[in-house]
Amino acid sequence: MSKKECKLSECLYFNSLKVNRLLNKIAEEEYKITGLSPTYAFAVTIINRKNEISATELSEYLFMAPSTITRFVDKLIVKGLAERKIKGKNSFVYPTEKSKALQKKIEESWENVSNIYEEKLGKEKARELLTLLLEVSEKL
Repeated sequence: MSKKECKLSECLYFNSLKVNRLLNKIAEEEYKITGLSPTYAFAVTIINRKNEISATELSEYLFMAPSTITRFVDKLIVKGLAERKIKGKNSFVYPTEKSKALQKKIEESWENVSNIYEEKLGKEKARELLTLLLEVSEKL
């Protein structure tokens, strides 16, 4: 059976997962220099940039469940890349000197990933795809 015959080429869900896996493979390789997965690196970047962020707000940025963010933050705390403070009923996350020092490597990784997919797709196509993905994510 050819790829066309099985109709996977017509399935948005399947093809979005395929692109996700391909991009994830590139990102995982490039983020190795940080010692973090891309998602953990994104969390560190957000924490570093916000300087103080509630766990709820962090979960919204990363589009993850609050319970998942709690586990994420726990792991970042163990690695010395975040601190947690409770204020009333809310949990807030703060950067550390170690997380701030790591930011340059995270940005280098981010840039490398962008360069790789821009090289493969072309800058204009990469920008178009990003714009389309942002539009779709807002509508779904």
